[in-house]
Amino acid sequence: MPCRSDYMNPTAGEIQNRHAAQLACFVLQKQGVKEPNWLKKESKDSYSKDERVVPFLCNLLKKLSVNQINKIVYDAREPKSRQLADWWEKHKEVDKKRLEEEKKTKKNKEILKGALKKLNEAEREVLADWFLNK
Repeated sequence: MPCRSDYMNPTAGEIQNRHAAQLACFVLQKQGVKEPNWLKKESKDSYSKDERVVPFLCNLLKKLSVNQINKIVYDAREPKSRQLADWWEKHKEVDKKRLEEEKKTKKNKEILKGALKKLNEAEREVLADWFLNK
């Protein structure tokens, strides 16, 4: 009996990464630009893991003009464009939430830093012990 690998299904992240690579290749092809070899490889790899893919696609789309966005992303006659539009809208939504969370975390760290400055050494030690032993 030959060896089998059907038990090794790609993860959701690998599937999404491959899809993003395929979409990036689509955008570049529509622009008449040759895809980088690494991106072409990721677009065909069932176990795509290259962390450059999503930022590459995001930056690629951010650099498009309004006319290019309408022609490449929102072309309703092109199935790949519809997939790209869905991906782009969801990505922008998730990115917005991530940026808001990062801003909130930064603000909270500044508030905490200011609050800790108001405490004396003994109070900071008690607070640290409480958090570490919680």
